Amino acid sequence: MKKRMIANIFLYMLALILAAITIYPLLWVFCGAVNTVPQMGTISIIPSGVTFDRIVSLFTEYNFEKYFFNSFVYAVAAMGISLLFNSMAAYAFARLSFPGRDKIFAVYLGTMMIPFSIIMMPLYLMIREMGLNNSLWALILPGMSGAYGVFMLRQFFRGIPADLEEAARIDGLGYWGIYTRIVLPLSKPILLTQAVLGFSGSWNNYLWPTIINSKEDVFVISQGLSMFSSYNETDWNATLAGSAISMIPIIIIFAVFQRQLVEGIKISGMKG
Repeated sequence: MKKRMIANIFLYMLALILAAITIYPLLWVFCGAVNTVPQMGTISIIPSGVTFDRIVSLFTEYNFEKYFFNSFVYAVAAMGISLLFNSMAAYAFARLSFPGRDKIFAVYLGTMMIPFSIIMMPLYLMIREMGLNNSLWALILPGMSGAYGVFMLRQFFRGIPADLEEAARIDGLGYWGIYTRIVLPLSKPILLTQAVLGFSGSWNNYLWPTIINSKEDVFVISQGLSMFSSYNETDWNATLAGSAISMIPIIIIFAVFQRQLVEGIKISGMKG
């Protein structure tokens, strides 16, 4: 009993240390956002004084609200479209029988091994030929589907009892009816996990928006931050203020849905 108590205390202390290491950079950024003195060069997370002038200047002197809006539209649209296509593809691979299904799925999973730098140029040329560069569609369309999302959903769908689908077929439902009325309602945990991961991935994306969009009207928040730091080469606290604002939606989402996120990832790996 005593050994177990000591082990628990050790684990709690280790968890606190890891949490402090993880949270410290976030606190440092938020400190710099409101600090009255330059934050660069110090490790303190307690501001010498508090001011919100830099945060206000983001919205009064720059188009930060436009960057924020573009990022929100991009992240929500990419998340919604990818959920639709990933779930349909996952249902097909999990439940439908057609020639070469498993081989096609294996090849599709193999695309996860291809670095983005390899497909970056062909993707850029394709979007440009479609006339979609310098638009939000140029950001949304390439993320319509992904092998990792299809894999996670397929694993979950395979764990849904087949008897439910058989009963639905007896009642006259076809594949689309089973998918929309049976499969999707039972897949809320994994769909929510996909939604959170998809939103955060699009929100934090910097490389592809920088490649495909050069007009400031369609800049996302990550591009806006890079421009802002170039405008203010010596005022790093202003850049930290923008970074702090950009982190708020992601922090809120993970704080609200952290339990469902962990549960969705866990059950997607256990089922199937």
